[in-house]
Amino acid sequence: MSKSNKVQSVRMFASPGSKGPAYCTGAGKVLLSYFDKRELEKYIKETEFIPYTDHTITDPDKLKKEFKEIRLQGYALDLEERERGVRCVAAPITAFGDKIVGAISVSGPGTRLSMNYLKEKLIPLVRREAVKISNKLSSDRNSQ
Repeated sequence: MSKSNKVQSVRMFASPGSKGPAYCTGAGKVLLSYFDKRELEKYIKETEFIPYTDHTITDPDKLKKEFKEIRLQGYALDLEERERGVRCVAAPITAFGDKIVGAISVSGPGTRLSMNYLKEKLIPLVRREAVKISNKLSSDRNSQ
């Protein structure tokens, strides 16, 4: 097998249906960013912020600032915050008049998901797909 055809395995902690701490995962940060102030304060008060990597944000004030940015930009990034070497982009899924009902995310090895690739390709793709899903949910509800 030539180098260009060689399959490269990547092992990640996440498997279908698994859970990770919301404050350091892409989808979790999207959901937290849409909490109202009271819900967010409760979450922060009740959460033990564990630094899984050197990139994990554990300071509540820094997290609040990031949540504001996520709402403004329409996506969240996990840049090796939960697992070293793994990056993720996530976007909100809405229904019922812009109520956040979930998130869509794509994760992969940081060696393949450079910041340039994230910005130019993956962020627009994930945001576009989130809008498609959101529109489908809204149209399904309206047709009932």
